Amino acid sequence: MNDTTQQFLHELKRVYVKECFHRDENCSEKIVKAHSIQNNKILNKISLNGNVYCFSLSEDDEHHLQVVLAKKGRKVATIFTGFCSYHDNAIFKPIEEQDFQKNNYQQEFLFAYRALAKEYHAKKELIKRLEKVKEISDLKEKWQIQQLDALLIGSQITLNKLEDNKQIFNSVLKQRNFDIIGTRIIKLHGECQIAVSSVFAIVNDLNGKNIHNTIEFVDLNKELKLLYVTIFPQGGKTYILFSYLRRHRKYLAPVIRQIANRSIAEQKKIISNMIAVYVENLALSPNAWGKMSDSEKSIFYELNMENVFSTGKSLIKLKNINLFT
Repeated sequence: MNDTTQQFLHELKRVYVKECFHRDENCSEKIVKAHSIQNNKILNKISLNGNVYCFSLSEDDEHHLQVVLAKKGRKVATIFTGFCSYHDNAIFKPIEEQDFQKNNYQQEFLFAYRALAKEYHAKKELIKRLEKVKEISDLKEKWQIQQLDALLIGSQITLNKLEDNKQIFNSVLKQRNFDIIGTRIIKLHGECQIAVSSVFAIVNDLNGKNIHNTIEFVDLNKELKLLYVTIFPQGGKTYILFSYLRRHRKYLAPVIRQIANRSIAEQKKIISNMIAVYVENLALSPNAWGKMSDSEKSIFYELNMENVFSTGKSLIKLKNINLFT
């Protein structure tokens, strides 16, 4: 990595947001480095020599920034400064101290809540970092400036839409009406070496039917129908939780049903494609990444680039990758 890029990345890493997602009168002063994927129960299980693979910024041979999977120690992997110490401890006790149980609405809600908190925080940090890029970069080409401005505008619109969900979820947490969330669970035999905590808006179902159109991503008056995905190993199985606000059931439940009705091999392929295209917050065992062929790794990165640069992501043409080894 050349000195300029190294300095640039150093400056970006110094830009971060420290605030509690559930700000109220009970907040403690200290904002903690909270794990968005549980350290002791999940990351410890899939790590190798204390390490997992997570997404990270790097530099390619031509000195361009790129997103890659890189080794991180499990104690720092998936952390974000999105909760005060009081709320990080108090809110998540039911999933930190107890194993997951099917039809436990509180646990299902909390997994989705944590995914939303992480995505909201990540989007807020991205905006601050893009603003920092404008400040410290020497962008001379008009297209570069336009692309950066477009990213800023798009990120701000998405943050505004996530803000609406933040208000809903924090209200649910106070009122404890956890069944506002619907959850469909897919269980795989064996503990796969992958963990995911993410939320995103899918464009279409497996048959090509639109769930969102381009306008809905940029129009502040249009609501995103968000899908919350949590994946973790437990008790000899791998749990895949698909959650959504019940008012979005008619849009998202059919997609999940399409996945659930496929063979196990097809389910793994579909969900692997979904992770590659949509998910930013994942942890993968070094063993699992090492078992993938160079071709599969290339396909994974190719699909992930769609996540970075496009809103028109599709699950119609599935690629041959399997993250569930």
